[in-house]
Amino acid sequence: MSRLSVRSFLFVIAAGSASAAFAGNDWSGLYLGANVGGAWGEADEFYPFGAGGTPIAIDVDGAVYGGHAGYQLQRGSMVVGFEVSFGDTTAEGAGSVAPTFVSCRDGVVVCRVTDVESLTMAGARLGFASEQWLFTATGGFAGADISSDAVIVATGLSSVPDSVWHNGWYAGVGVEYAMTPDWSLGFEYVHVDLGEQRHGDVYAAGNRRDIAFDMDVVRARLSFKLTD
Repeated sequence: MSRLSVRSFLFVIAAGSASAAFAGNDWSGLYLGANVGGAWGEADEFYPFGAGGTPIAIDVDGAVYGGHAGYQLQRGSMVVGFEVSFGDTTAEGAGSVAPTFVSCRDGVVVCRVTDVESLTMAGARLGFASEQWLFTATGGFAGADISSDAVIVATGLSSVPDSVWHNGWYAGVGVEYAMTPDWSLGFEYVHVDLGEQRHGDVYAAGNRRDIAFDMDVVRARLSFKLTD
C-alpha cells in the first residue's frame, strides 16, 4: 500500500471517529447567546370609569431582539435546565377611542397607541436530545413594560405615555441544532400572557383603564456553550 493510500486511510478513520464523537453531543453546561424574531398579539383596553365601558381591542406586532443565558444538565437523552432571556421590542399597535372602537383611520377623533417596550422571561427548560438535535419545552415567568397613550388624530397632539410593568407567564417549544460542540442554532415559539394591569390616563384626568395583554413570539437563537 502506498504512503498516500495509508495517509488517506488514516484520515478517513480519524474523521469518522471525530464525527461519531460529535454525534453524541453533550448539551450540559453554562451558555449564553443572542436572539431575534417577531411578535404579534392583542391589547384589550377596558374603561371602567368612562368611554361607555366599551373595550378596545388593539392588534400589536413588531420585532423582538435581545440576549439569553442559562444552564443545562443532560442525563442520557433527557436535558433539564433554566434560562433567562431579556431584550427590547418594536411591537406596537393602535385603535380608536372615538367615535367608534375600531382601527385608527381618517375621521377618528382620538387614537389609542399601545407598545411593548421590553420583554423579560425566566423559566425552566425540558428537552430531548437526539445526536446533534435538541427538542425543548419551556415555561415560566414573563414580564414586560407596556406603554399606552392617546393621540388626537387631527392635530397629532398626544398625551404623555403611561408606562406600566406587567407580570405574567410564558410557555413554548423549540428546537436546536449543535453546529459544533460549543455553537448551536435554534428556533422557538413562545406564547406570552402578561395579565391585566390598571393604567392611569394623563390625557383625561380620572379616566383610568385596564389593559390585558397577550402575544405570540417566534425567535431564532444563536448560543455558545461556556462550560461543560
